Amino acid sequence: MESGAIIGFDVGRLLGFAAGMPGTMPESSTVALSKPGGALSLQAANLIAFLDKTFREYRPALVAKEAPFSLAAFSDHHVNEAAVRSAFGLHCIIDGMCQRFGIPCHESAVATVTKHFTGKARHGGRTPRKRAIMQRCRVLGYVPADCRDEDRCDALCVWDWAAATLARVPPKELVLFNEGAAA
Repeated sequence: MESGAIIGFDVGRLLGFAAGMPGTMPESSTVALSKPGGALSLQAANLIAFLDKTFREYRPALVAKEAPFSLAAFSDHHVNEAAVRSAFGLHCIIDGMCQRFGIPCHESAVATVTKHFTGKARHGGRTPRKRAIMQRCRVLGYVPADCRDEDRCDALCVWDWAAATLARVPPKELVLFNEGAAA
């Protein structure tokens, strides 16, 4: 792929990935960095290998990702230490690999990319927010109608936000108010 591509990530053990040129249909997938409960060192090693291959293949102009929760938010949600270490560790690896490859890396709050993508920052909880993002991905044709991959859809949401906000490239086809959504 030519330079100028944007890569969007939903960072976690299941890494959501979306990549493409602004104004085009992005490629997307989810990459399992380890099995559930897998060691952070394995997740880190697999993320480094994935980023090295992906950055060489796509030669992105920029990388975008959802910012990790704050420590206070992790505490409020009673998230265990291993999950907190994993979240911050994986984000740090992405930041470091972007630095190594000379790629600008942008973080945005979940509410910011969600509002851009769905029109609302809050949807009354995690499950309704995920549902709204997956529905928008289907309406835009980013994923097939039967896709239930939250991580992939979150990465597409981040990619779309970066293409519109950071690269300032409008979509070729404007879809408003869930036009085309199944009734």
